Order: sequence, then structure tokens, then C-alpha cells
Amino acid sequence: MIILNTESYLYKLNNLLGDLRGADVILRELEWRYGLASDIFYKLYTQGVLDTGENLADIVKWAGCYELRRNREQALHKLSLRWVKNLRQQTQPENVILRPLQPVS
Repeated sequence: MIILNTESYLYKLNNLLGDLRGADVILRELEWRYGLASDIFYKLYTQGVLDTGENLADIVKWAGCYELRRNREQALHKLSLRWVKNLRQQTQPENVILRPLQPVS
């Protein structure tokens, strides 16, 4: 039984990676602007110690993008585990054969 077909996997993978790319662009810009790594920012944010003041819009955007990236990374991990299970069913269970799903550019 195939758990996940290639077309469905690629669709989900492309959506997740697109979200991750978009979040990373925004996070890097905010890290550069404020001189702070996103994980450090988020720790301060969740502790409630940030003075949002005039930067409230950036703070909310930063927290949202950080949470989006974290959620999408978890989803990518789960999807990848499903794909490996699928690959194992197509070959010997002790071997996993990886083949490119996209053309090399």
C-alpha cells in the first residue's frame, strides 16, 4: 500500500517550503533591522518583557513569522517521515533509495 503518491507529496512539500522561504525572508530582515536572532527575540516576546511601543507592528509580524516557521518545520518533519515510510514500502525495509523528485537546475 502506497501511503503518499509523488504528486500529492510534491504539492504539500512545495507549499511547506514556500511558506518557509517567505517566513525566512521576513525573519532575516527583522533580525538585521533589530540586530537580534529570532529565537532570542521570541524568548523575550513569550516572557512578556519586550516594550512594544512604536514597534508593535514589527513585533507582531516577527512573532507570527517565527511561529509560522516553527509550525511549518514541524509539518515538514512529519511529511518527510511519511515519505520515508512510503519509500520503505517500495523497496527492502532496510534500504531507502532517494531519487530527485525535481530536475536539477
